[in-house]
Amino acid sequence: MKNKSVTHPSGRVILKRVASVVLHVYALIMLIAVGLSMQAVLSTVSAYLFIRCVIVIVQFEREIRRTDEGKERKHLKKGDRAKLAPINWLRSIGFFSVHVVGIAGPFVVGWSWWATGLAVFLYYLRMFFITGFYHRYFSHKSFKSSRRFVCIMAFCGATALQRSAIWWAAMHRIHHAHSDQDERDRHSPLVWSIIETHFLWLNRKGAKVFTPLPDEFMDDPTFVRSQQYPWVYFPAIIMALGCYILGAVLSHWFYDVSGGQMLVAFFTSTTALYHGTAFVNSITHMIGERDHDTKDNSGDVWWLVLFVLGEWKHNYHHNDPRAAKESECDPTYWGLIVLKKLGLVWDFVPAREERKKLIEVA
Repeated sequence: MKNKSVTHPSGRVILKRVASVVLHVYALIMLIAVGLSMQAVLSTVSAYLFIRCVIVIVQFEREIRRTDEGKERKHLKKGDRAKLAPINWLRSIGFFSVHVVGIAGPFVVGWSWWATGLAVFLYYLRMFFITGFYHRYFSHKSFKSSRRFVCIMAFCGATALQRSAIWWAAMHRIHHAHSDQDERDRHSPLVWSIIETHFLWLNRKGAKVFTPLPDEFMDDPTFVRSQQYPWVYFPAIIMALGCYILGAVLSHWFYDVSGGQMLVAFFTSTTALYHGTAFVNSITHMIGERDHDTKDNSGDVWWLVLFVLGEWKHNYHHNDPRAAKESECDPTYWGLIVLKKLGLVWDFVPAREERKKLIEVA
């Protein structure tokens, strides 16, 4: 007897379901944190409006995609969920605890412009550590630097609580090798569900990878040890304590700030930072313009530049992964230029067209 074909819901339907779940969870957290206060109502309404705006933008992008002849996304066979490893509940508790503190915390300890400014600053600073070094250096070797400086950047990147630079780079290289092609790409929304690719895959027991990363860092036992549990979480703990101490010191001069507010700002920033990074895995493989014919379904989503710095040009990135500069509007590249002028990084890998010209001249 033949198995009946299974009809999978469209990406738009899935996104609506996810948005609905997120909205209800968010509202529940707000009500638990501060009761039925006007502050919770306003917060829930603002969250709802934000999610609705995201849905509208995604729907608009999908309509544009349908008008692009010959550039429709491929329909791939869904991954076999029976092959997925079970949830690592210890890791999941930590993951969702960060979310609860980051979302509900401001309504418990209050907020201030100091805490808001710190949250925004830490978001973009750590996003640069992720995009500039976890991604462009450790994953693609888009430029060169000294061993000491990149070890410092690996330490700084770990403050984002997105695991180690070695693990991150290894998973990303696997993603490029099998992007949207089969089950080995753990965060493809076309192979798996959008919920799975957005955050569940990170919290499964099988998410432990240290290969392939054939470079000089794997031969350094001290560096490798610093990238393993529990040492890889120490940078985030140090930053969180630093935020609390900063708030406690500022409270002596400014009455509207406290150590608790600044500590919560760290968790709020970390929560937003994770989802900003995860959007590159999920959204850019569902929507966006495709100017380059790649083997996967990556797309360029212009409005993500507000959240992921230079990583919005994702279709171009899959076409030329090693290029240090991905677009004319690339804040990550601008930051790397500053580091280059300081002598901390050098030898940027040019775009593929420029590399071909250099080879022809040579």
